[in-house]
Parts: sequence; C-alpha cells; structure tokens
Amino acid sequence: VTGVQTCALPISHVGPISSDQIDMGAGRDPFAMQHRHLGHRRRRDDFRIPSVTVRSHAKINLGLQVLRKRADGYHDIETVFHRIALADNVTLSKRERGITCRCSDPRIPGDERNLCVRAAAALFEAAGYDGGVFIDLEKYIPSGAGLGGGSSNAAAVLLALQQLLDMSLPADDIFCIASRLGSDVPYF
Repeated sequence: VTGVQTCALPISHVGPISSDQIDMGAGRDPFAMQHRHLGHRRRRDDFRIPSVTVRSHAKINLGLQVLRKRADGYHDIETVFHRIALADNVTLSKRERGITCRCSDPRIPGDERNLCVRAAAALFEAAGYDGGVFIDLEKYIPSGAGLGGGSSNAAAVLLALQQLLDMSLPADDIFCIASRLGSDVPYF
C-alpha cells in the first residue's frame, strides 16, 4: 500500500467560504472566472478527495494438479502460488454514498459482477460503514488468463479500503470476506 494520497476533482462548493477565497480582483484562473458572480474564488486545495493507490499483483500456479470436481462445480486443486511482478493499479477515492467502479478495460464490468465492487460492499457491510467509494482499475493483468487479476484486485480493495477509511477489521473477518469472494482471494 502506497499510502493516502489526494487527487484534485472539480466539484461544487459546499460549506462556508473563507476570506482567502474571496476574489477582489480580476483573477486569471478560468475556474475562478466561472464563479465570479458568486463573489468568491475557489482554491484548488478545496477539491482534494482522499484516495489510496495500490498495486495488485498477478500470480502463477507452479505444479498445478486438479484433484477432483466438487459438488459446487469447482475443483479441488493442489498447487503452489507464486506472486509475479505483473500488476494492476487500483485507486480508491472516498465518496459520500455508493460504490462506483471504472476500469481501463471496457470488457470488465463496473457493476456488482465486478469482484472489486463486491469486495467493497462486503467490507462496508461488515464494518457498518454507510459511505461510498470510487474504484478506478488500471488493468495490465490479462482478464481470464488464470493469473488471478480479479482476485488480486478484490484483495487490494479489502486491504486499501481499511487504510483509506481508517478502519481496522480483525484479520479473521477479512479472511472470511475474502474466502466468500473467491477461492484464491485470501492468497493475495
């Protein structure tokens, strides 16, 4: 986890106006010009949204052996996972409500079919959190290649959301959530 960072997003002004936001002259900032009729000028710092960016690594299976098919349709396997350098970037930004996901690969859905969205929803439910998050996935791990990209992304969301929201669920709870999301999510 790289730590809490901020990114600038233009949003409407909410809250009191401080004296250093008053525009008394002919400012050159085009954003300030849009709001001159309101009698104030916005500082770019007023629009910083807390965010966290993490790298979400792929894995390979060494010596994969399929043992048997289970009643749930999955297979029991025996393998050794090895994390590799190939990774996606996952950026989480606080929102007031809801979970929104955008992915650089248009073939990957941004709704509840996405493991990242399901991971955030499960964590919010477990923590009793009623806020929201915007998830931005920058994909480099090929989808459907058996490299665990979606599972790694979901695990990254579980861990980074706790940092972003300054929460600390017990490791056993996180492991249970990860296990419900997918069989290899707990590995990451």
